[in-house]
Amino acid sequence: MYTHIPPKGIACWEGCHFIGNPSINEKVSPFFRRNFTLSEEVVSAAVFLCGVGYHELYINGVKAGDSFLTPAQSIYDKTVYYNTYDISRLLKAGENTLYVLLGNGLYNCEIKTWDYEKAPWREKPKLLLYGDILLRKGRRVNIYSDSSFETGESPITYNTLYGGETQDYTRGDSAARKAVVVKSPGGVLRPFPEPHVKEQLTYRPLKPAKSPVPAGKKILFDFGQNMAGWAHVDAEASGRTRFTLRYGEKLDAGGGLDTSLIDVFTEKGRFQTDEYILDPAHPIRNGRPHFTYHGFRYIELSVEEGELTAFDIHARTLNSDLRRIGSFTSSDDYVNRIYEAGQKASLSNLVNVPTDCPHREKNGWTGDAALSAEQMCLNLDMKEFYRRWLHDIRESQRPSGQLPGIIPTGGWGFNWGSGPVWDSVLFELPLAVYTCYGDASLLLENRDAMKRYLDFCASMAEDHVVNFGLGDWCPPVGGAGDHPCPTAVSDTATYFKLVKILAMVSDLAGEQADRDYYEKLAAAIKDSFNRHFVDSGTGLVSGGSQTGQAMALCLGLLEGDTTKKAQDQLCTLVAKNNGYLDFGILGAKYVFEALSGCGKGQLAMDIILHEGFPSYRHWIDMGITTMAESWNRTSSDNHHMFSDVCRWFVRYVAGLGKADFCGRTITFSPDFPVQLNSAGASTESAAGEFSCSWERQPGGVRFTCLAPADFSVALAPGEPGRVIETLGEKTVKDGHIQRDFFIKEPLSKLQF
Repeated sequence: MYTHIPPKGIACWEGCHFIGNPSINEKVSPFFRRNFTLSEEVVSAAVFLCGVGYHELYINGVKAGDSFLTPAQSIYDKTVYYNTYDISRLLKAGENTLYVLLGNGLYNCEIKTWDYEKAPWREKPKLLLYGDILLRKGRRVNIYSDSSFETGESPITYNTLYGGETQDYTRGDSAARKAVVVKSPGGVLRPFPEPHVKEQLTYRPLKPAKSPVPAGKKILFDFGQNMAGWAHVDAEASGRTRFTLRYGEKLDAGGGLDTSLIDVFTEKGRFQTDEYILDPAHPIRNGRPHFTYHGFRYIELSVEEGELTAFDIHARTLNSDLRRIGSFTSSDDYVNRIYEAGQKASLSNLVNVPTDCPHREKNGWTGDAALSAEQMCLNLDMKEFYRRWLHDIRESQRPSGQLPGIIPTGGWGFNWGSGPVWDSVLFELPLAVYTCYGDASLLLENRDAMKRYLDFCASMAEDHVVNFGLGDWCPPVGGAGDHPCPTAVSDTATYFKLVKILAMVSDLAGEQADRDYYEKLAAAIKDSFNRHFVDSGTGLVSGGSQTGQAMALCLGLLEGDTTKKAQDQLCTLVAKNNGYLDFGILGAKYVFEALSGCGKGQLAMDIILHEGFPSYRHWIDMGITTMAESWNRTSSDNHHMFSDVCRWFVRYVAGLGKADFCGRTITFSPDFPVQLNSAGASTESAAGEFSCSWERQPGGVRFTCLAPADFSVALAPGEPGRVIETLGEKTVKDGHIQRDFFIKEPLSKLQF
């Protein structure tokens, strides 16, 4: 097998040049073309292509590869990614054409809200290319990007990441000129690793279009599911015709498309709109965008001029091609739909980087990713996706250790939009990989960056209390920052958690002096937290918030009788709020776990399924199919930052618990909420598969679990004091052991 490798070079390959088309209108997608002749059959051929912002490669008119929106956005003056394409089957003896389309992506983005228009790396799209072709008789043909390439305007006459794309099928490529040698983006060339963004699911509109569609006519298509992706269209026209597809996720009172809640940061210009121009000689067959994608449930077709004599549309979802490794199901439709909404929101926001939403921002908000990390790792194979993004995070870190709130960033987000909860992404992503898969590699890779960040926190702390950045964002009432939990409480609790994580990582690395240092620092933070924020007599945490109580409990910040008092206070706070939740995205991670931890998992499920505002059930009753950004749905309907409830379903409702990969033990911890008659979950790890399921039967609950044979198993039902009868065990696939139990009345824990 012939091995293809790119030439030597750090920021540019030897013999190659970055080329561009500086004179082109920056909204137009340029093409780059090279014709060449091969004297004999091809044995093996590869193209190494760095085309930024986005690129698509075509060989003899056929798209190479099945990935889209590539390469991933990066901090282009530090890292720029390239793709490798196997084009062996696309070449032929004789004449061949290599053709590249470039799009703006984030590299040439004009949005001012996050200072992308001022990014130091901003420039028109450009490419670097090396082709290596091995012919049948052993001859090699190489292609190097240089001014011998032709370039011009493609039929994509407008492309922006947020605005959309215009394709004019009535025009071909413009007259070509020689490409121009341009400056490198500046970053180190790195291969773009898997996973790549690919098309996934297909959705048909609930009601198809009826033809013809005359000028002035608008048709609204409902695909029944909020998603990230784009439409594929087939269209014919009787004369020159222009139509638009406008994407959105909500309808106004009159049933029309309403994007007013998601176009707020795009300067009120063109937003999520694709435009197509055709005529009788140039129909559209399987037309789609190339260098943008959208967040939507609805698409509005509007014929601006001419008439469509035939029209068909379907939607395709787009996300990084991540393997699903986990599952959850239950007997309750609301619970299943909440879990599914969390999974769909997650996938909608896994497009090269973990974004906050697929329409309004498409930003890699760190806090959202930190809060969702564990549930994503339980359900998807996230390790390599996170490994690459953690590289971007490290490149964003300032020498002081400070991190921005969005990554990649063009410079925005250091002085607003960050803080310990958001910045914890540097710790939470590697921790989730370790917790879910038993793989410590990301923890060790990022240890030095973690140390720098904790040094930054120390520089911001007074008496080990930190108070900067964002807190329990998006509570039910008031603005996004009007949360009842004081930011100093959530910041200092998070600071303690991060120090404890680094103490563990230091231990894994064999750095005992560091471990001792961070354990001592954690003890000092804990002492300060209790002195500043905890009433030991009542167990109440400053602010009297559900979030503050839960964080103190979950993170081990309390001791002795204060713990029990704090548990009672949390239940009292819920009762005083008539059983409703009163927290933002932080509370959504900690409150349910804190309740399960004190034997009150039933109360957690009652909160989730409470009828009316605010609750997860309320979202479902309002018809939501992904998770919203706010409890009252006054902004985005496709955020994943509230999705940690999926983790609680898996670990506590189904009872999958948490494996200790070092100690080779796992404790299954089902809560058995009364709303459910059955539940089950599974996940994969480096050690093997873990799964469990339970079903109510007369007199109790039958519980079945599966774990690798070298793991000892403990069963700890959430409600203490139940009698557990062992029904048997057997060895099943790949050396895993299945165990069956019948859980009656009281015994708190049984060890095997």
